[in-house]
Amino acid sequence: MIGSASKGEYNLQITNATVSDDDIYACQISEAAHEPSVVSNPAKLTVLIRPTPPKLHKSSHVINAIAGERMVQSCLSRKGKPPPRLGWALSSDPDGKNIAAWLGETRVKFSHLFKTSGLNQESLKADIEEEIQKDGQGYIVSSNLSFTPRPVDDHKFILCLSQHDTFPEKIGCFRQAKLTLQVVHSILCIVQLYWNLFVKG
Repeated sequence: MIGSASKGEYNLQITNATVSDDDIYACQISEAAHEPSVVSNPAKLTVLIRPTPPKLHKSSHVINAIAGERMVQSCLSRKGKPPPRLGWALSSDPDGKNIAAWLGETRVKFSHLFKTSGLNQESLKADIEEEIQKDGQGYIVSSNLSFTPRPVDDHKFILCLSQHDTFPEKIGCFRQAKLTLQVVHSILCIVQLYWNLFVKG
């Protein structure tokens, strides 16, 4: 408690806040000299916990896929409070500065954190399922991606993006995990038959 008793100022100061301080606070003046007690308007203190960086469920830095065939990938972030927001994108550079395509509904959640390059960034159809579980004082968020890569996606970087209330809401303030996407073509066999015509004179 800080302030000035002579001036009737009483202020609550919380330093090194922990999750246990996450609560609703109010100031109460006790009844005195036939005056009723008075309680101030409540103030809600919300303590945030920064999540761990997103981690892809893949041991190597490269993921192989076949053009036109469905592929799946998962991403995990732990301990965030509130739960972090996860999304997916394809980038032409490893730092995720040049988004080539957004996957699923990711563009809605993350496009404001990227500089617009003037290119028409497309959104590719993808199924993204998210699971949120309690993790002690925070949450575990798992994002499961399923989409169909194209030949033009070869050597693009597949990004798992994470945004949280502990990150500033400005361009470039996000966390990411990445894999290099190697797309191969399925074998296409074309059989052509030629008929030889002999004409006898």
